[in-house]
This record gives sequence, C-alpha cells and structure tokens, in this order.
Amino acid sequence: MATDVTAIREWMDEGDRLLARAYEHLAAAGGDPSQTEIAAEYFAQAAQTYLAGAVEYQHGDHAIGGTVPTSDELTARLTDRLRAEAIAARHVATHAESSASPSHASLERSQTFAEGLRDRFAHALPDAFHGTSTPVPQAMDLFSRSR
Repeated sequence: MATDVTAIREWMDEGDRLLARAYEHLAAAGGDPSQTEIAAEYFAQAAQTYLAGAVEYQHGDHAIGGTVPTSDELTARLTDRLRAEAIAARHVATHAESSASPSHASLERSQTFAEGLRDRFAHALPDAFHGTSTPVPQAMDLFSRSR
C-alpha cells in the first residue's frame, strides 16, 4: 500500500471535482443533449479517477503511469475489498432498471457508477477523502430534476 495518503487524496479530490462538474452540467441540461453528453463524460471521468486513486492506494504512488487506463482495466488491477467494491458499483450501475431513453440510460449508468464508487470507496478508505461521503448533498436528486 502507498504510505502517503496525500497522493491518494489528490486522486479522490480530483474525482470529487469531476463529479461536481458532472452535476453542474446535468443541472444545466434541461433538454439539451449536448449538456447531457458532457455530464455523462464527467461522470465517467470521475469514476475512472476514483478507480485510479484506489489502484495507487493498493499499489503505491505512480502505479498508474502517464496515461490513466480504462475503468475496466483499473478494476482488474484492484484486489481484495476495493476490487469487490468496484465490481459491486459496476453491477448496480449496469443492472439498474431505467425507463429513460437510451442516451439517458447511459447517463444514469455512468452517474450511478461514479456515485457508487465514491460512496463505496469513502467507506472503505475514509482517510483518502475529505469531508462527507457525498461531495454535493443534493446530487442524487439532480438527474430526476433534469428530465
């Protein structure tokens, strides 16, 4: 494991920043498909960043290298509880029922995955996060309000 939690916190703080940006675009989306796409991309980036932080937590600083691998590749590099948490978050995101259009269903999956990782990792690695377990208290309600 990495001995310096500061580097891991930087990854998780960046994930929180990306998650907050996703919420901003989601709230602004209204009916604008481009804002919805941007929000989905930020959710995906947040998930990837949380996973990268978890990999560095388990394998040490600089375990990621210059290019951050895909979420699936990062999940495969995790072990033990963190891998189980990542797989569980992915499972919930991919198996949640959605009555939304295909583009909104994709958004819901990426949002659910990012929020699930954030929540699960905050409980598994509380020292890696600052503050509360959710970076934006009303985050879960934003999707339903944007429809």
